[in-house]
Amino acid sequence: MKTIAVFASASDRVSKKKKKQAYNIGRILGKADWKLIYGAGECGLMKQIVDGYLSTSPPCKPFGSTTKYISEIEKSAGQGKIHQVTCRSMSERKQLYMLADVVLVIPGGNGTTDELFEFLTYKQLALEAKKRGEEAQTWNGNILLLRAGVWESYVHLWENMYKQKMAPDWRNMVEIVEVGDLRYCLTDYIAKRKSMLLPNDRTGEVVYGGPYKAVPSRYVWNPVLCSEICVKCESVAEHVPGVGWYCTNEECFGNL
Repeated sequence: MKTIAVFASASDRVSKKKKKQAYNIGRILGKADWKLIYGAGECGLMKQIVDGYLSTSPPCKPFGSTTKYISEIEKSAGQGKIHQVTCRSMSERKQLYMLADVVLVIPGGNGTTDELFEFLTYKQLALEAKKRGEEAQTWNGNILLLRAGVWESYVHLWENMYKQKMAPDWRNMVEIVEVGDLRYCLTDYIAKRKSMLLPNDRTGEVVYGGPYKAVPSRYVWNPVLCSEICVKCESVAEHVPGVGWYCTNEECFGNL
């Protein structure tokens, strides 16, 4: 049984749409029989993730990693609902996440960002060790980043750091996914394939991983809308998992 750690917001102020999305992600993880590790919070998107996960009657309860102080702020789910591990510090709290084969990062704030960048650093060190023919001494799983209108600015940051030769290519460390593609990513994550979808601002290409290949696209990434838009009519495009992108304008509707 494979293990996934989910980093997510503890804020109850997030939109209903994001809460529903998190709940559905929890259901996907439960149905796929993945063991879940998360931040143990009974609030925000963390609560939705674990509620969705438990609704599928998974073979084991999720593991929640927290500290005494955090559990008081975030109303910890408690032992009746999860296997709760109360750590002495934030650094110790993250040690439980190191048991995960895959890390999934969904919308979150500063805490989620901190966890993301720490595991990015672990991944970078592991890749450097591999280049030297050495065994990785740090965590070396897969990082899945949910495209949800939150992390896109970080992608531009990583691309800029890569261009200026201050960091390695982020594409070797992070896989950008949509909710609809998540079950496919978890099914064949062992192959460590490239992202199912990587929009390219410069060439206007959409690069598909797995059984797909690079194809010319009518749709380009719009960082303002945080979505793909149709070049022909500028309507927002909709992604159908395993099929491709479609224009949402019925008069312009068409596949690639």
